[in-house]
Amino acid sequence: MKRSLCVIILAVCFALSCKGQIPEDAAAANTDIAAFPTDTAAPTEAPSPVPAETASPTEAPAPVTVEWLASELELRRITGRIALEQADFSDVMERNEDTDLFYYANLLEIEMDKLGSAERIISVGPCKADAAQVLNETETAVTVRVHAEPQIEWADPNISGGGIDFIITVDKQRMVITAYSQPDIHEGIYSYLEPLASRYRQSGLSWQEADKKAYDELSARIASGGF
Repeated sequence: MKRSLCVIILAVCFALSCKGQIPEDAAAANTDIAAFPTDTAAPTEAPSPVPAETASPTEAPAPVTVEWLASELELRRITGRIALEQADFSDVMERNEDTDLFYYANLLEIEMDKLGSAERIISVGPCKADAAQVLNETETAVTVRVHAEPQIEWADPNISGGGIDFIITVDKQRMVITAYSQPDIHEGIYSYLEPLASRYRQSGLSWQEADKKAYDELSARIASGGF
């Protein structure tokens, strides 16, 4: 009886002594886990590049002026080039037969910028516009020659400035641009697009078909590197 009791006591003592031990494999695993700080965040994807600071479209003054419309039009054109996505012009210019080429020219500029144009713009500040000359005015509309001077930072340090002259017609009741042209500019994408679209219009195509055909032709040339 005493022998049996001793065996039982030894068995209990052995069990208790094993309870606090950790197998070598498990101990190694716990050591590996503890090697990593518990407050380390999980790996994430590389952050997207932060776009350059750019002047945002400004709030319309009261009352809206021709100069503000012209400066805002130019500012949004350039902002779209930087963002590589055409801006919304609906509150400053309606899209019609006399403004359609402006939209297509801006899209072509953006396509060139996406391919790494030498005239890529990094940022743009405020844009000052002056109505240099009133060409025609009626009770309902005014046509003016405008000079716009945006503050541009170019990717190429050898390029400076950025002033542009264009002609706009403004509906005096709604204060929106209803016509746009660049008759005095003989370089840049608009100077290629306008005569090409004009030729297609004269061939009998509607202005929508002609403008789109001219755009598609120049877009294909840009994509192929032939522009």
